[in-house]
Amino acid sequence: MVVARDCLAKKTDENWRSAINRAYYCAFNISRDYVDPAKTQLSNERVHKQVIDALRAPTRSALEKTLGRRLKRAKEIRTDADYENPYPNPTLEYHAKFAVSECQEILNTISRLKGK
Repeated sequence: MVVARDCLAKKTDENWRSAINRAYYCAFNISRDYVDPAKTQLSNERVHKQVIDALRAPTRSALEKTLGRRLKRAKEIRTDADYENPYPNPTLEYHAKFAVSECQEILNTISRLKGK
């Protein structure tokens, strides 16, 4: 998340896009490790969807389901940042700040869940 926050502070379209990307992948990798710590349950094919679906599974707690919703939204923002050109500048800055904040909350929540 350090790199994401550094990119966010540079206040250019390219850096905002990078902030979104770095924040998402940080949250995704931590989430993947949370749902599949042994790295044996998830395949590489459509792994992003698999992680989100695993967090949103009926057997998960309400908090874990919220993580799944947050990660799904972060992925949507990341996809837009990667592929939408032009991305409206005020929206890009807002989404960069939102993504970094939301992904940090994902990390904090997983850390608390692991500490149980």
